[in-house]
Amino acid sequence: MIPLSAWVALCPAAVAGLEDVVLELRVTEPLGTPLIDQQVELPFRGEYEQTLGQDTFTVVVEAAMDDATAIADAEVEVIVTVYRLDGPQRVPVRVAGPKVVLSKDARMKARSVVEASEPVIAPDGTDLTSLTWELEAAWSERRAPDWLSEVRAQSVAPPKDRESYVVAWADAGLYSAPHPDAWVGRMEPPAASRSLSVGGVMTWEVISDRGQFIEVRNLQPRKSRKHCIPASSAFNEMDVKLFLRREDLLVVSKTSAVMDYSDGTGSSVASGVPLVPLPGTTLYGYPAFEGLAHGLTFVIPLPPKPLALSYEPLVGGSLNRPQSLILTPDERHQLGRTGAGPVTVVSGTKELYVSPYTDPMGGTQGVVAGGPCAEHRLQAPTKRLTEPPEDMGQDLVLGGGGGFVGGIPPTPSLELPFGVPLYWPDGTEAGIVTRPRSILVEPQAKGELLCVDLAAEAARQRGRWAPEGATLPVCVKAADVGR
Repeated sequence: MIPLSAWVALCPAAVAGLEDVVLELRVTEPLGTPLIDQQVELPFRGEYEQTLGQDTFTVVVEAAMDDATAIADAEVEVIVTVYRLDGPQRVPVRVAGPKVVLSKDARMKARSVVEASEPVIAPDGTDLTSLTWELEAAWSERRAPDWLSEVRAQSVAPPKDRESYVVAWADAGLYSAPHPDAWVGRMEPPAASRSLSVGGVMTWEVISDRGQFIEVRNLQPRKSRKHCIPASSAFNEMDVKLFLRREDLLVVSKTSAVMDYSDGTGSSVASGVPLVPLPGTTLYGYPAFEGLAHGLTFVIPLPPKPLALSYEPLVGGSLNRPQSLILTPDERHQLGRTGAGPVTVVSGTKELYVSPYTDPMGGTQGVVAGGPCAEHRLQAPTKRLTEPPEDMGQDLVLGGGGGFVGGIPPTPSLELPFGVPLYWPDGTEAGIVTRPRSILVEPQAKGELLCVDLAAEAARQRGRWAPEGATLPVCVKAADVGR
């Protein structure tokens, strides 16, 4: 477990927190020596005492951001207040106060001049009859290092005697060999704009890393319980080997990580959660990602360490937290918010089991949603929380399927026996049938082969028509199935 903490001001949610702001600050005293010359975080306060000639001064440097909800609209005020300490009691008397109000990426200077009570000898030997304090400042949004290219270059090959898995977009091109001319299809139509959704990503077991191509096999259903993105039913009772392009792989969590916020909310992820970087967005000093698990999307800032292009499966049991309430999403399908942003239902679920929590430190109340792959402590309106009826079934809470087209289960059109070899349409080997399998869609004859469109088969299993623009034909020899 990699614990992370994000302590933020208790104020309305902002596009980025104060931890995302860097202030370059330089304050120079009358003899030309910087009292401060460094990058600081907001809010900032520094106090410095110095003696010039017969006078002693206290210099207070303060910087704070206004309460704008968008960081692009925010302003930072920097004030340098100079006090002369008069008399035996050292009574502070304000004598100078240079100040600047900065918009993002703007650099400004200010100065204040005070008459010296008597000349002060400068380092070059001259007498200073006036004392000048100078302020120069600029602030910007902290930029996350460009480490994604390093993550994408990592090998995804399985370690010796262990397994390795990747998550790819469901519309990724699939290949029978590691070169562009060996394209055989895709499971979903090509998306104009890819986004995380249930069915929009798929898990694959890695066989080998071939550079720009990754050799994989379909995730077996019996292994799904150890993965955050389950196996596709299209490949049930099959062991199919193919190739993916590296560019179609998603970043995933390779270890568990936790992000806690000062308002009592937080999120945690286990290994195997797909994560999409949010371009140009940092939260609490870390790159921000959108994640998907348990039919929920969420925003979480994470450092590079727990992230990779491949992962090893979960170890351990399921979440045992008692879930005693039902939470209904709002009109935007959001369950509630963490300190990083909303947690949104993308599975079509209309009601979700959650459990209550109380922050032992601050007494903040909320709910916990999710499961072993990703769990979220949320702020959610109590008006959307209800007690579950005694007769409510799990299917109602978790959301149901679509039913068959026309409401009538189709009759299988082809039975695949155990052990039958699978081929691609060009006759190259694709895999094997691991258990007897009934096929719903009508096979197409290609010479001695009978070919089944697995993309259409997956749609039929979900009670839908075959998607236009998606096809993955896998074939058997007609003689092997009695045709």
